[in-house]
Amino acid sequence: MRDPLPRQRAEECRQTQNWIDRIDNGARRAIYGLIREQGATAMGFLVCSSDSDDLRAVCDRVLVLNDGHVVKELTGDDLEEGRLLSAMIGRREGGARGE
Repeated sequence: MRDPLPRQRAEECRQTQNWIDRIDNGARRAIYGLIREQGATAMGFLVCSSDSDDLRAVCDRVLVLNDGHVVKELTGDDLEEGRLLSAMIGRREGGARGE
């Protein structure tokens, strides 16, 4: 039997994202500024989002998950919108659909 924990965590992330979606842009920028400021120290953060702009604004590394499994890791120059969105919808680099 499969472990239900990844699905439970995904649901928790979705609920958090719904809450974040209701925050106005000024407050969102302030929150992300605080995350960036604290992230510059030894503190790390886990950000759950399906919003590529938010992820690129606050993350140095993004792990794209599908059904609880990491399907792509993006860092540095790879963390650009086209590559991030392709990974999120399951497209490979050449445009072919993932498994």
